[in-house]
Amino acid sequence: MTHIDTFSTALRSLKSHPKRSFLTILGIVIGVAAVIAIISLGNGLKSATLRNLQTTHSGQQTAEISYTSNDYENKDNGFDNGDITLLLNTSSLHLNKVKLINEDGVKTPASMNVDLNGKEVEKAVKFVKKSNLILLAGRQITISDNNLRNNVVLINEKTSNLYFINSKTALHNNIDVEGTSYRIIGVFKNIDSIDETSTDMVIPRASFNENKKTTGSNKIKIIFDNGINVNRTSKKASNLLNKKGSHKYVGSYTYTNLGAILEGIGSVIKGLTYFISAIAGISLFIAGIGVMNMMYISVSERTQEIGIRLAIGATRQNIMEQFLLEAIILTSLGGVLGLVIGGTVAYSISLFLPFRAVITLGSVVLAVGVSTIVGLIFGLLPAKQASNQNLIDVLR
Repeated sequence: MTHIDTFSTALRSLKSHPKRSFLTILGIVIGVAAVIAIISLGNGLKSATLRNLQTTHSGQQTAEISYTSNDYENKDNGFDNGDITLLLNTSSLHLNKVKLINEDGVKTPASMNVDLNGKEVEKAVKFVKKSNLILLAGRQITISDNNLRNNVVLINEKTSNLYFINSKTALHNNIDVEGTSYRIIGVFKNIDSIDETSTDMVIPRASFNENKKTTGSNKIKIIFDNGINVNRTSKKASNLLNKKGSHKYVGSYTYTNLGAILEGIGSVIKGLTYFISAIAGISLFIAGIGVMNMMYISVSERTQEIGIRLAIGATRQNIMEQFLLEAIILTSLGGVLGLVIGGTVAYSISLFLPFRAVITLGSVVLAVGVSTIVGLIFGLLPAKQASNQNLIDVLR
């Protein structure tokens, strides 16, 4: 009896009980689908997290280099425009852009010097991408104002009445905030935040950041051309600054190894994904017991068939192979169906998430491999029982 004959016999046997075969593989399908869905979503989350941490919104890779002074009392900035020019003119680094990072940041609302009708006063300024305030005159700050870096400002009713008589006469006047002129486009009703800090003015965040004049800093952000090895090039850039930088004799330049940080984050996400998958994989163990139970029932129901096959020349090895093959076919088919269903479910769920599910070749191998192993393990004992049937007892 050839292996093809054994395979054909196993298939015919499974087809003769379609409902029982379907219910047997249902547990495998659910178990594999759950594992594949979790792993695919975990892969998508990991991919999106690493991409967002290492790249800009346009997909470009970034890194940061910091300066540390040898004298802790020295307050001079370690980077200036000469250092930026040095890096950009070094063609071997393949840098797309280098920017000084303002480490002070801007708290909101921030207290700033404002020139109102020739009077310099201190006002609380808030920065937003768009506003949603109760207006007494004019219009809101929109996303377009922020994206286009429009120099516009909203002022509150108190400021309007104090410096421009009323809300309507305040519109279209210019005021100076930290040295930059902004045009008044609206007047909002006075508001107080929970911490009792009032907001006098509201400015588009991108506009203010664009107008900030940063000439020095202790940290720079590097944007690389696509396809560049970020860690290796960052190290080259920091070495160049330590040799030729503006403060090379009074401090040192170091880069943040994003690769190691990202690798750690990736490992944590991967570990969590596998842990949750292992919990879902318990259903595969339960499904395997179901397969074993079905195979034992099949052996007891087909005693005469086994006896006849032994009588006409089939070996015990042939009988064992047939029943073992039936178990493997059932679980493998369940694995393939589980892979398709799990992938579909993961992709459907990811449509409502900020990232997409990622099905890798490893996921495919895992689904087919695990389901095959389940069939092999849980089908072995019933197959062995079938092959050990006594021919005389069976035919008696």
